[in-house]
Amino acid sequence: MVTKHLPPWIASNLNWQSLKPVIRFAIACWIGLLFLIIQPTLDVIGNATFFILIANFINPPAGTAISFLFGSILMLVGALFAWGWSCIGMAAAFAARDQVLTQGQIRTVATANPGVQPDAAVIMAVFRGVFLETGPTAIYLAFLAVLVYFLAIMRVSYPKFTFFSIFGMIVGDVMLTYGPLLPTKQYDLALFFVYPICIYVAVGLACSILIFPVSINEKALGILAKLTNMLGTIQA
Repeated sequence: MVTKHLPPWIASNLNWQSLKPVIRFAIACWIGLLFLIIQPTLDVIGNATFFILIANFINPPAGTAISFLFGSILMLVGALFAWGWSCIGMAAAFAARDQVLTQGQIRTVATANPGVQPDAAVIMAVFRGVFLETGPTAIYLAFLAVLVYFLAIMRVSYPKFTFFSIFGMIVGDVMLTYGPLLPTKQYDLALFFVYPICIYVAVGLACSILIFPVSINEKALGILAKLTNMLGTIQA
């Protein structure tokens, strides 16, 4: 009786077959939330543990395991591509940095505040922009512009590579915008996001295989059944 008062697109999906992917997705999100609220896992994965949930919403495990795996591979390849490109940019930028000046700045910052640990003092100086230099910053900007242009072209020209572009943009933006602030090379900065992405892929793939799994054949038959029903409605 309640479904009579609901829009057709809602009423037609209030069935067990349509609720299966919703339940699978909800369980995947619940597992991702556990990683976030359990302190030991949060300490191991890092502050970007929330990225597991974001990835779940971008590419939910709602279809077949193969389709989820394809999207996840594109996400990982995009992130790894941007990581590699950013490392090249970081190496080029540090080659242009005045190493004598940088080392002098590090020593000055470490000894300027006797009551503060040297590492903590350097970290605070990083976010104050103490180690910024014009040349390295321009190199980072050039690499970021090329990356953004390339990923935007991929996004527009090849819609199937959307996940590749989105996650490449996220990783590249972080590495190439934080890079100018750093006085030393930090090639592992992208691990901040790569770890959560890998965990998300493992959780999503496990949910796709173990929780109400669906095959490509079953998915295709379901689509054909809907089309048949639509044709019957039109003819009537």
